Amino acid sequence: MVLAGVHWVLRCVELAGGVRRALLVKYVVVDSVFAVASMLLCIFVAAYAYRGYAMVRERLLLYLGMAFTLISGGLLAEAAANVAALFGGHAVLVVAGDLVSLVAQLLGYLAIAYGYYAPRRGWVASIALPLLTLRVAIVAVVAFILARLAVNYVVSRDAASGAALLAFALIEASYVLYLASPYAPLLYLAAGVARLLGFSALVLVAWLAGRGGGR
Repeated sequence: MVLAGVHWVLRCVELAGGVRRALLVKYVVVDSVFAVASMLLCIFVAAYAYRGYAMVRERLLLYLGMAFTLISGGLLAEAAANVAALFGGHAVLVVAGDLVSLVAQLLGYLAIAYGYYAPRRGWVASIALPLLTLRVAIVAVVAFILARLAVNYVVSRDAASGAALLAFALIEASYVLYLASPYAPLLYLAAGVARLLGFSALVLVAWLAGRGGGR
């Protein structure tokens, strides 16, 4: 009966506002349903994580609870913005809700990563999250540069573009290996080697550029 009512409302919107408006409404309704369902699951996970932390005092469970609390709050904001857009007719609210939800998800997943990554005690723990955040940001920025270099290489096919692509691929690999190094100490050494090779490749890029592209 509920689905029939929703279908009737959407049909009325189709007749009144046109196909484009109806498609937007359908997207908002479906997205809101998924957001609310996901929010309820996140609340359930957060509640059990806090309960587990109260019982065993495992810090990872605390960060897990914090993470899913943040994510559920973002999903609530997303669903609320969708409903406001549905009744107010302002599509920008959908974008704003998505933005808030994505930021909350990013912070939540960083909290989980911090729970795995940070040492248990000491002054290092207080700076571990900022360092982790900076490394993740660098990985994202270098990935963007890498994508642009890949496009340039496909277009130009010259040696300098290929060397630049190789250099930043190695630099990107080094930061990814640094992030994984707490789980395997040898990855720290591999990250240092990859970064050294990446910077060496940049020297080659400068040399080729000085020769006019090195075709």
